[in-house]
Amino acid sequence: MRSTVRGVSTYDALPYADYCFARTHPSHLAAMLSLAGYAAPPLDGARVLEIGCARGANLLPMALDLPTATCVGIDPSRSQIDEATQRARDAAITNVRFVEGSIDDEGALDGTFDYVLCHGVYSWVPAAVREATLRRTRALLAPGGVAYVSFNALPGWNALRTLREYLAAHVDGRAPPTLRVAQARGALAVLSRALHDDRSPLGRWTRDELDALADTDDAYLFHEYLADENVAFYLRDFVSAAARSGLRFVCDADPSLAAPTLRDGAPLGVLQSMDFVQHRRFHAAVLVPEETPAGRHDPAAIVRLCLASDETRARASAEDRWMAALFESLDGEGRRPLAFGVLAGRVGAALGLDRAGAMRAAVAHVGALLARVCEGSVTVHARPATWAAEVSTTPMGSPLARSQCAAGDTLTTLRHTRLAVGETERAVLALLDGTRTVDDVARAMGEATQGAVDAARTGEALAWLARNALLVR
Repeated sequence: MRSTVRGVSTYDALPYADYCFARTHPSHLAAMLSLAGYAAPPLDGARVLEIGCARGANLLPMALDLPTATCVGIDPSRSQIDEATQRARDAAITNVRFVEGSIDDEGALDGTFDYVLCHGVYSWVPAAVREATLRRTRALLAPGGVAYVSFNALPGWNALRTLREYLAAHVDGRAPPTLRVAQARGALAVLSRALHDDRSPLGRWTRDELDALADTDDAYLFHEYLADENVAFYLRDFVSAAARSGLRFVCDADPSLAAPTLRDGAPLGVLQSMDFVQHRRFHAAVLVPEETPAGRHDPAAIVRLCLASDETRARASAEDRWMAALFESLDGEGRRPLAFGVLAGRVGAALGLDRAGAMRAAVAHVGALLARVCEGSVTVHARPATWAAEVSTTPMGSPLARSQCAAGDTLTTLRHTRLAVGETERAVLALLDGTRTVDDVARAMGEATQGAVDAARTGEALAWLARNALLVR
């Protein structure tokens, strides 16, 4: 999971920025399994393992959101494991522990797990470690468990591989990581100038990629384009490798990529063909043990799930009154997942339907709802939201986000996303330890800012924190 340059681990020298990935969350994976026709492991009391956990940016908010779960992270970097452990202490998250070790060390972990997560590892390690990752994932999965393994995909990565090879030709592979990044940015700038007047499709595509890379952090540029290992795979080849380790591919964790499976039960050949058509460059596979009873896609399973709207997606006008009322209800929740039955009742009431009529109307829209899930305007979850819907008398901020306040303006929300938070909101959040009333917080803010932030502004900040999943119940 790491490479070395002159004896110094590049993984330690230039660690990834802190990211969390909503599609790795067990609540999302359980929902995807349900739609694919499988029984998902219960979230209460679940055992969750993350392979390649780094500094805990993905696992810590998961442990906070799943207080009855036992969460374990493993990573070969001692410094990053130490930092993850300290972060858990700082946020008083007690149901998580971090282990220094490689996944191919069979003595590093005890027991089995209901959810095994491996994001951003498989494509970036040598072949022997890839094989061990799949083999150990299968060995560590409890009966009925589910795994998530992401990888760079072909054919989409072919063009990016050309860009990677261009950089390799212009960067000193023996130099320290920071110097290699500087050399790479210089080489990218030269390429951008050379393509300035190129109006060919390839020229336009390359300029778009260069513009995107200009906005990435150094760690992403290094590990994606300059690290020793980065191998992409056709979906069919990854599925075959997983099968050799006793794992069955269910679907992609991205509902838009899983759409052919969830809506039509499309076989692997169709999925691979679509990768060619859409020039797919990344996959996040949902896997189960081979002996798990085969599922059959079940759109009606959506009635057993929770739904939320994704306000970041542009939505086309709703096709009928029921869908319009659904989105109005979801939007009012600020992306809080609500149980299908609750939503059906709310929408039915808005349309003047009795209880039975409301449920009939909701069930009649199962296909339309699944289409919205696959397009991304509706997200699916195995359970309702756990964070506070509104500001209480003595509000309490997310312990993890509060511990992050001093480090910067980007915090982890209880939606399992990262969010830039303004200075006033961050200062208010830091005060929300659950012992202060709203009036206490307003008074403290006024004193700290010499009246620049008054009670009304403090109230606005509290409401913003509630809307953005930064307050706990």
